[in-house]
Order: sequence, then structure tokens, then C-alpha cells
Amino acid sequence: MSFTSEPLTTPFEPPGVKDGGRTILLVSWPATALAIAIAILRCIYAGSSKGRPRWDCVWAVVAVVVGVASQILMTIACIYGIGQHLWELGSFTTAAYPLRIYWASAMAFIWAMAFAKLAIVSLLFSVWCPWQTKRRFFLHFMWVSTVLVTAVQTALSLSQCTPRQAIFDYSMTTADCRVRFKALHWGYFSGAWGAVTDIVLALYSILIIQDIKASMRTKIGFCLLMGGGFISAIASVIRTYYLYRVSLSFDTTYEVVETIIWGSIELWLICILSSIPPLKHFFLRIFGWRSGSRSSSNYPSAATVRSGDTKKILEPLPTAGDGLVTENTEYQEQAADSQEKETKRNDWLGGITMRNSLWVTSRPATRPSTRVGLGNDIV
Repeated sequence: MSFTSEPLTTPFEPPGVKDGGRTILLVSWPATALAIAIAILRCIYAGSSKGRPRWDCVWAVVAVVVGVASQILMTIACIYGIGQHLWELGSFTTAAYPLRIYWASAMAFIWAMAFAKLAIVSLLFSVWCPWQTKRRFFLHFMWVSTVLVTAVQTALSLSQCTPRQAIFDYSMTTADCRVRFKALHWGYFSGAWGAVTDIVLALYSILIIQDIKASMRTKIGFCLLMGGGFISAIASVIRTYYLYRVSLSFDTTYEVVETIIWGSIELWLICILSSIPPLKHFFLRIFGWRSGSRSSSNYPSAATVRSGDTKKILEPLPTAGDGLVTENTEYQEQAADSQEKETKRNDWLGGITMRNSLWVTSRPATRPSTRVGLGNDIV
């Protein structure tokens, strides 16, 4: 096929998924499907706390929805020619079709990444305690800076050429694209900042483990899961490197393949790994494990009930006249009341705040006002 810079004289016919486009779809769609499944489970089993939606779940769902939109757009772009060499598409006008959709997918992608970081920050807020003001300001700085960097990247990317069509239509040689280098350099900074935030959030998650009282197995698992941010940081660095290579080549439709693949790995890795800690108890039930802090019965065990109440609960139930055992609601109410009182007492047992499987140090001796108002959020 000969390459021309002339406008199309016939209707555009998508060439279909070929070469690098096939690789993009084979890598990205399985990860997308897994992220969707994890997000659905998170909504069902860890989507609310005390009857209200959890913000970490809300942002995680938003990230997955926007990421899926980006994935759909990228699939269409691959059908239109992304992954093929520019000269194989026949003309600049033909190449403008996949490049236009690619840019739309890229804009959705960077915002999906931002929302995924917001989900992680919201999750870390759930193990934050009121006296830790420095940590609170630090977490606020992380999400605000992420949103600002993403907003600037979006503005520069959409305004890099006048008219805007010249961003993806290389046949417009008279367009003013002086902002393109600023957008490109900010893209390098955005990728580097993404890697930094991945590393910092992973380190933060690991460092706060000293404030958590849990089994060593739980601590190691939590560190490994949240430490997945290091892998995301590596993916971000590689993606930025391939973005630099794209800027050196005129064969954009082919050179963006590696950038797309590593960006997809980075996004879905963050979405999947950050959703596993809130789903801990779901996976424990699936694999047939039992948490040591929960009883498998609806009735309180002897370890959680005062000795005086244990005697009453273990007394034989009275029988009816026909010899059948009748339900003694009084004993059940006593058991439930005893369990509730014991739970309230243990929620601040020894200055430790219970957040289901994780226990966060409270230091009530120095800050007694923190004894009230902490919820039992799932970590």
C-alpha cells in the first residue's frame, strides 16, 4: 500500500486488530476482567461501613469504571489501526482515526490512575487515628498533588496544538503546536510523580504496620499486598521511558504499544492489589480459613462471656409438656447483651482500637479524647 498525505476519497474502513494491537488486547483485557470482578466483590463485601458507603470503595469503583471506559476506547483504537506501522495505514488521514481515539483513551487512563490513588489514600485514612495530624496532612497532600498533576496534564495535552485536530492529524503542517513540548515534558514529570507516589504510598503502608497489633502472618500479608506499589512504580518508570521513545519517532501508531501495555499493567495492578486488604475476610471464607478474632457460632463463646453469665447460658433449656425443648429467648437476650458489653469493653482494651482483624495503637493515656468516635472500619 502506497502512503499519501492526501485526504481520503473513499469511506474509512478499519483495518482490524493486527500486530501490536493484538498484543495490547491479550495483555490488558484479562487484567481488566479481574479488576472488574474484584471491584464487584469489594462493593458487595466491603462497600459500606455502618450503613454508609466507604470512600475507598467509591473511588476504587470510579477508577475501575473510568479504566474500563479507557480500555474500550483503546480496543476501538486497536481495531482502527493502533499497533500497526503508520505507513501500513495508507495516509495521515487514515492514521488520524486511531490516534484520535487513542488520545481519548489516554485522557481517561490518566484520570483512572488518579482515582485509583485516591482509593488507596482513602483506605489509608481508615487506619488513621485522630491525634496523627501529620499523617493526615501528608495523606491530603498526596491526593491533592495527584489530582493537580493530572489536571495540568489533561489541560496541556488538550491544548498542545491549535487547531486541536492537529494533535492527531499529522497532515495539518501549518498548525501551531508550540505547547506540545510543554505537554511532553509535563508527561515525563507526571510519570515520575506517579512512580514517586506509588513508592511513597507503599512505604507508608509498610511503616504504619508498627502501629498495628496483629499476627505476624497478617502483617506480612498486608506489607506484601500494599508493597505492590513498588511494582506499579516500576511499571510507571517503564511507561515513561516508552513515552520518551514515542516522542522520538514519527511512527506513533506502532510505538505507543509498549506505553499502553505498561500503563495498563500499572493501572490494574493498583486497582487489584489495593482491593485485596478490604476483602480479607471474604478470601478467608473462600479458602476455608477461620479468623482467630471471630467465633464461628452466633452465640458468644466461653472466652468472651463473664463466668457468671456462662453458667446461665450453659444451663439446660426448659422443656414443654410434651418433652420437646422450647426456645428460651431470655437466655438468648442475656447472651447477646453479654457479648455486646464485652465487645464495647474490648474495643478499647489496653489502649488498642479494634478495626476488625487489625488493631491500631491508640495511646489514650496521653490523648484521652481519642477514646470516642473511632469506627471499626475494615482494613
